[in-house]
Amino acid sequence: FIPNLPKDYRSLLGTPRQSVLRTVAPGKYTHIGIEKNIEEIFKSNKLNSDIENLLLDLFIDGVKIFDISSEKSFWVILGRLKEIEKFIFPIGFYNGSSQPYNFNDLLADTVLELKKLKNDGIMINGIKIKVILRNILSDSPAHASLSGIKHPTGYSACPYCNVNGRRFKGRMVFPETDCLRRTKINFLERIDPEHHVRDSVLEELDIDIVWQLPLDYLHSVLLGVQKKMLRILFHSDQPLL
Repeated sequence: FIPNLPKDYRSLLGTPRQSVLRTVAPGKYTHIGIEKNIEEIFKSNKLNSDIENLLLDLFIDGVKIFDISSEKSFWVILGRLKEIEKFIFPIGFYNGSSQPYNFNDLLADTVLELKKLKNDGIMINGIKIKVILRNILSDSPAHASLSGIKHPTGYSACPYCNVNGRRFKGRMVFPETDCLRRTKINFLERIDPEHHVRDSVLEELDIDIVWQLPLDYLHSVLLGVQKKMLRILFHSDQPLL
């Protein structure tokens, strides 16, 4: 018997009873923050602060919740420091009746904080440390929404090469191999206007918006190509092509 033990685990863990919500149509978004998490990581784990830069990876993805027929959409922005990879921390959460209408609204708080942390840094034990964005990881649909480009089924959808796709057995394929690579410069200059759907707030960051937004290996290979090949090999008479 412990007389002072709280009745609710949220009191014991110090879970906030309320969150500051911001409208991101058609739902709500709450921003926990990057700086707050980094300070807590250094404080709780007594890590060395004799470092000039911290390299940050972001993970952004969305999922339908409750059941497969539900229209409720949940998106999460997670962070991880290269120097302390075992800690993955929440940066922001979105919940709405569908995915955000405008992904620039979803990313606004994160982009603003990233610019501040790179320019002003963060004070850890009296030492100023800059936080630099290294990568933004996502699957193909999320990647297209975040960077404002055509989705994977579009003819100019390849995020890394300036190439026109074609339909093959109900799929969009990009068979050409000798084609112009996309770069930060030709992306920003819109040399392939068919590739773009809208401007992305990520263009405000000092990053290579093409090559610092790699596609997630888990979704692209393990849950994509490999899963499809295994299903065909072991559960179907259908040829691979």
